Amino acid sequence: MKEINDLNTIKHMKIIQEMSLMDNFLMNFVFNDDPESVEKLIRPILNIHDLKVISSVSQSLKQNTYGRDARFDIEAVDDKGRRYDIEIQRDNRYAIPERARYYSAMIDYHFMNHKRKNEKEEKDDNPFRKLPESYVIFFTERDFFKKGIPIYHIDRYVRDISYHPFVDRAHIIYVNCSYDKRGDPVGDIIHDLKQTDPSRILNSTLRNRVKLIKRDHQEGKYMSEAIEKVNEEEIAAVKEDSIRSAISLHRDFDPNADKETIVSKVSEKFSADRELVERLF
Repeated sequence: MKEINDLNTIKHMKIIQEMSLMDNFLMNFVFNDDPESVEKLIRPILNIHDLKVISSVSQSLKQNTYGRDARFDIEAVDDKGRRYDIEIQRDNRYAIPERARYYSAMIDYHFMNHKRKNEKEEKDDNPFRKLPESYVIFFTERDFFKKGIPIYHIDRYVRDISYHPFVDRAHIIYVNCSYDKRGDPVGDIIHDLKQTDPSRILNSTLRNRVKLIKRDHQEGKYMSEAIEKVNEEEIAAVKEDSIRSAISLHRDFDPNADKETIVSKVSEKFSADRELVERLF
């Protein structure tokens, strides 16, 4: 039994070594309960250099009594009370505007519900004024809007009066992770998100955090208990997600490539059965 467990652990470790922060599994361990790492992620995106995150939770489930639940990749709160939902999306199909709209609404719903349950009964003629400023931030592996810029800011405006700002303090941001310009804060953080080798990560906080996790996998420490909890279905899901992403990238890079060529390249890259790649095509 020990030999089987060791073989499984080796398999899991190899997969972890091939992951970047764009992969949900590694992202969960890096950013969960680590406000400093989350700060490094969102400071350059918002251009708020004194932003101080006071709490962060990965894979936070937001239940909706009246409908569909939502699971935030990273939920964070800063010292100004601003709320953040950070989503890492390798497939643009899951980064549609309606999803961002729903997640923004869930931030408000849970804030108001929590406030109602935990505060003493008091009359408030306008409780909505207490809603916090909120940000839903999608990091997309490909350029969702295809305009070649690193960040897309979405806010509401009154179009009938020269697009006057409608200040509801709810913001949606798309970060284009295909942007590859080094030397500016946004380009550098995007670079770091895509690195599988911790030594290539520029930001020291993120570099040390990822290095710790990946090194301790190799040494059979720190995350060994977590590895044992990862079942084969979850590992397969991670691999399938990566294969889907690779297929999409090949299609975008060469729209004229035929299915047979793409399937062959992706199968070879991931050492995957052709039948699996064809099913995910």
